[in-house]
Amino acid sequence: MEGDFQDQKEGFMIGPELPPGRFLQGPNLWPEEGDCPGFRSTMEEYFAAVRGLSVKMFRLLALSLRLDEHYFDAFVNSRDSISMCRAHRYPRANAETAKKSRGTGAHTDFGAMTLLLQDDIGGLEVFHRPSGTWNPVPYVKDAYVINIGDMMEQWTNGRYMSTLHRVISPVSSEDRYSVVFFNEGLMDQVIECIPTCVEPGEAPLHQPVTVEAHLRKRYGESYGENK
Repeated sequence: MEGDFQDQKEGFMIGPELPPGRFLQGPNLWPEEGDCPGFRSTMEEYFAAVRGLSVKMFRLLALSLRLDEHYFDAFVNSRDSISMCRAHRYPRANAETAKKSRGTGAHTDFGAMTLLLQDDIGGLEVFHRPSGTWNPVPYVKDAYVINIGDMMEQWTNGRYMSTLHRVISPVSSEDRYSVVFFNEGLMDQVIECIPTCVEPGEAPLHQPVTVEAHLRKRYGESYGENK
């Protein structure tokens, strides 16, 4: 779909501060305080705040599916729930380099729900499946962009669709910045069709799978383990 483009970005990612353990768990690697004064405390404060916001978003999602408001609470807000926060810088591009690069190539998110905070430089686009067209996602001050991931599409039997998106390299004299938060849930949670997402007589579209098995498969496909 994208052709021969190269991603152009750098990032710094953190998760919950936990000892080494299961897949996607472990301590964060921080720069020295003297090198980046206040960086760790700022990132940790933001991580806690946006994780709390994501819990509220899952409650709205539950209500939209005719479930109890707190249906997803244990899944997304337990000590061992997997969540990650990544700050990105996309280098500025001129008309020539923009033809040969992408900030991020076309993809869907692996997990359950993503909260994205973006600046006003532009570049984020979503794919409209019925028309086969890419459409820009405009910057809205003090607002988040919410993406549904592959895991939630499977869990809701397609009631909510995973968002195919990309970041083009906009021609600008400034770098683009964004901060993205992924809430992926509990590793042992079995993702199988939510009862309110299948009509009587219908069969679920997907076989049950644990969160860990799903994420390992997607990471392997994207980063080489399964290639």
